[in-house]
Amino acid sequence: MAAVVRLFSAIPVITALSVGTLLVSACSAPEDTQQATEKLLNEKRVNDLKKGNDSLTQAREVVFWAAFKTAEDLPCFEGWLGSHNYLVTYKSKRADKPFPEFVEFTKSLIPTLDTMNTLTLELIPAAASCNGQYQEWEAPVVP
Repeated sequence: MAAVVRLFSAIPVITALSVGTLLVSACSAPEDTQQATEKLLNEKRVNDLKKGNDSLTQAREVVFWAAFKTAEDLPCFEGWLGSHNYLVTYKSKRADKPFPEFVEFTKSLIPTLDTMNTLTLELIPAAASCNGQYQEWEAPVVP
């Protein structure tokens, strides 16, 4: 829930999201719970772009992150990324995390809500199939 607190500052939203996540997790697989949560976060990020006067009509480099249990898990995901036209831009190790191997990757696209939901729904199981966890995305405002 730390990422939710960082992205949502209004207490009622946190409470609603927390309750919604608990309800979803009680009757779904963990990946389904993450997908439901990511859809809410995607909506927040796209709305933030719009608040910055982004017309969402121009492609730009969108940055994504995923984390993995071991360095040996990375080639699996990197292969998937390459076959889906993503570019790995950075890798790092954070030993204090449960998934210590981080990978940053980019793709040029227009970050509409539909596009980001579609990509998120692809990235979550792709990372999970390689013993990893999809983290998040960000994009610059392009007026």
